[in-house]
Amino acid sequence: MALFKEAEFDLMYGGISQTGELLDTGVKENLIEKVHDIYTMVKELARPPLNYT
Repeated sequence: MALFKEAEFDLMYGGISQTGELLDTGVKENLIEKVHDIYTMVKELARPPLNYT
């Protein structure tokens, strides 16, 4: 039995495109919206406040 049925990734000169993988994951998780060739952030991510003290 195969572990993965399907795999897709962008192969660039020098290796796999990490930026492309991040964008694809963001679109898949509805964090980023893609319309044609334009990517837009759907909502702000919750981040804890920075504490410099």
